[in-house]
Amino acid sequence: MRAEGWYCDPYGIHSDRWFSDGQPTNLVRDEGTESRDEPPPREPPLPLVPVAEIQVSDGSDLLRADETPKGRRNYMDGSGALGVGFN
Repeated sequence: MRAEGWYCDPYGIHSDRWFSDGQPTNLVRDEGTESRDEPPPREPPLPLVPVAEIQVSDGSDLLRADETPKGRRNYMDGSGALGVGFN
């Protein structure tokens, strides 16, 4: 099977590089920010190291806009806690 997906950039230029059908592409990623940068014109050093993707959450860690995490004060409650009065 040919490499497909995010791999540690074998050239050491960026954190990750996208591979398609075993070939490095110009799609790169550094600290989660994607950009474009052509790979060097040589074959990538082997072995390729796949990047562990973050697991998608089931949403149980999300809050509604009107909820406040336990132990935190709700600064958007309209009380003027930020020095802004509501009349």
